[in-house]
Amino acid sequence: MTQEFRVLIVTNAYSPRIGGISAYLENLVRGLEGRGIRTSVSAMPESFNRLDEAAKGHALWWRTIHLFFVAAFVIKSVGSIIGLRLEGSSLIVHSHSASYCLVVGLVAKLLGSTAVHTFHSPLEKPSAVLQTFAARCDALVFVSQALFELYAAFGIWNSNTFLIPGGVDTERFRPPSQHERQLARISIGEYFDGSQVKGEVILFVGRVTKEKGVDYLLEASEDVFRTLPEARLLVIGPYSTNPEGRAFLVRCMELAGRGFLTGRVAMPGEITERALLSCYWGADLLVCPSTWEEPASIVVAEGSACGLPVVASHVGGLAERIDHDVTGLLVPAKDPQGLAGGILGVLSNRPRAEAMGRNGRLKASRELSMDRTTDFHVNLYTSLLTNAVENEGIAGEKSR
Repeated sequence: MTQEFRVLIVTNAYSPRIGGISAYLENLVRGLEGRGIRTSVSAMPESFNRLDEAAKGHALWWRTIHLFFVAAFVIKSVGSIIGLRLEGSSLIVHSHSASYCLVVGLVAKLLGSTAVHTFHSPLEKPSAVLQTFAARCDALVFVSQALFELYAAFGIWNSNTFLIPGGVDTERFRPPSQHERQLARISIGEYFDGSQVKGEVILFVGRVTKEKGVDYLLEASEDVFRTLPEARLLVIGPYSTNPEGRAFLVRCMELAGRGFLTGRVAMPGEITERALLSCYWGADLLVCPSTWEEPASIVVAEGSACGLPVVASHVGGLAERIDHDVTGLLVPAKDPQGLAGGILGVLSNRPRAEAMGRNGRLKASRELSMDRTTDFHVNLYTSLLTNAVENEGIAGEKSR
C-alpha cells in the first residue's frame, strides 16, 4: 500500500506572478491534487515581490526591508510546517527557487519532514552557502540537464539528484481547429489597431527583459519584414518595474517605432490566460531569443503543444526543449541576423513549418505533459519516504 503523505510547496514565485516557475508550480499542484495528494503552498506574497523588484539596486532596501520580509516569510512557513506535522501524516516539504526557500526545507528536515529542493534558475557565481545547504537535502531536482551541469560546475550537488522538466496541460494547450484559428486571428488583429492580420504572426511570450532577448528579436524583425512585409510581431508578457527594466522597455519601444517595424509590432504587456491561448492558436511561429542560460522554457512547451514551430537561441536547456530541424531551429544568441535567418527559414517554407509543428506537438505529448511531470514527482516522493531511491532515475532521469 502506498504511504499516505502531504506536500507543502515553499516558493518565492507563485500565482498571480507570471513566469515559468509559477506556471511549473501551478501545474504541479493541480497534478498532485488530481492524484488525491493533499497539497499546500507557502508563497512569498506577490505584493512584496513587486516592491522588491522595483527596489533592486537600493542597498538600504536589501539590507533591511528585504531581509525583514524574508525572515517573516521563513517564520510563517515554518509555522505551517509545524501545523502540518501535528496532523500526523508524513510531510514532504518541497522548496523551489530562492535560497531562503531552501532554508525552510532544511528547517523542515530538522522537524522530521522530508526536504526536496528544485532549482529553476541559472547561478551566476559559486555559493558556499548553497553548496552546504544543497548537500543536506533529501533530494535535489533540476529542470534541465544544462542547469544541473551549471550547478555541478560550481560544486553544488546532492547524492540524490533528479531531472524533472516542467509539464503543460496538453489537453488545454493543443492545436486549434480551423474555426478556432480563424477566431484567434481576428482577436490578434485587435492588438494591431483592429486591422486584419493577413500575413504570418511571429509570437514572443515571456518577460520583456534584457535576458529574454526582446531587443535582438526587434532588430531581427526588420530583416524579416523586408522579406515578409505582411508579417507581424506580437510580444506578450509583463514589463520589469525596476529602473533597468524601465530603461530596457523604453529602448524596445523606440526600436518598435522605427523603420520597417512601424505598425508591425504590438507589445500589449500582460494578458489573460484565455487570451494567451488565443495568441498561440493564431500565431505561425514562436520565438524564444533568450540571451541567458534559459533553463527549461515553459512557453516553448506550451507553444509546441499547440503545434507551433519554434525558433530559439541555442543556450541553456533550450536544446532539450527543441529538436533542431525537427520541432524548430536553434540559432546563436545575440545574433539578429542569425535569428532573422532562422525565422525566415521556417516561415518561408510552409511544409517545413507544418512538419515542425506536428513534431513539436508529438514531443510535448510524449515528454512534456503535466501527467508525466506529476508521475515523476509522485515517484520521487514515495521513494524517499520508503527509503527506496535506486541508483537509476525513479523520477525523471537521474542526473548524469
